[in-house]
Amino acid sequence: MRLSKVIGLFRRRLVLAVGTLFVCLAVDSTPALSGMIESLGTPIGGSLRTFNRERARIRWGGSSWEAGILATGTPTSSDPTLNPTGTPVWQVNTNYNIRITYTLDYANNSGVFNLSVDFNANGIFGTGESLSKTFTLLTTPNGDNKYRGIQISGNENSNSARSSLSSLVINGTPVSNLTPNGSLVNNYYAASSRGILSVIDITGVLRFTNTSGAATERPVYNFVMQQGQVPEPTSMAIFGSALGGLALRRYRNRKTGSK
Repeated sequence: MRLSKVIGLFRRRLVLAVGTLFVCLAVDSTPALSGMIESLGTPIGGSLRTFNRERARIRWGGSSWEAGILATGTPTSSDPTLNPTGTPVWQVNTNYNIRITYTLDYANNSGVFNLSVDFNANGIFGTGESLSKTFTLLTTPNGDNKYRGIQISGNENSNSARSSLSSLVINGTPVSNLTPNGSLVNNYYAASSRGILSVIDITGVLRFTNTSGAATERPVYNFVMQQGQVPEPTSMAIFGSALGGLALRRYRNRKTGSK
């Protein structure tokens, strides 16, 4: 093969590689303000990260109800909750509308949680049914403060109580119901574009169907923002394979034509 052909082939491959790199960077750096959401099979970053991340928590709470926002780790006196002592209590077989929103300000390294629960089941979030908390974004060891995924978990381990979280919608995208059925269930979600998440809006319907034998903290549901890289979307994998196949075909055609 002549030197000029080798140089030409190298240039074409370089252009293809640079173009693919720019596509990947664009996917990762574009804030996903809304857009489609996809379910993932594994946790963000490959490990379970529930109790060391900012989260909203809703649980049976023994003889009364409880819904709150936890900044990190275990609750502190500064973490707001919607749980006046003893009243009102959760009602069995009653649909409670819930809404959780996260607004992330990466420039100022801060965020805002909002949590609402329709405790009196009248179809609106009225007085005493919403709370808000500002928090500082966590930073990974490599200096990344970006959030790219959501974890929603339901836990009924070690008790016979039953509950469900249905009509789940994340950023306008309907996702599967979450029904622990006596176990711990974790579901993970990310933007279809795999972009950085800037605003998250979660709505759903919480229902307790049996509370006999309920533990103090269970059933419990956690809504957690997650950091770390997420798997490439299927569309990107197909796109990359198509580009690679096209480049290989062009190379073979040129090689055949030079004989």
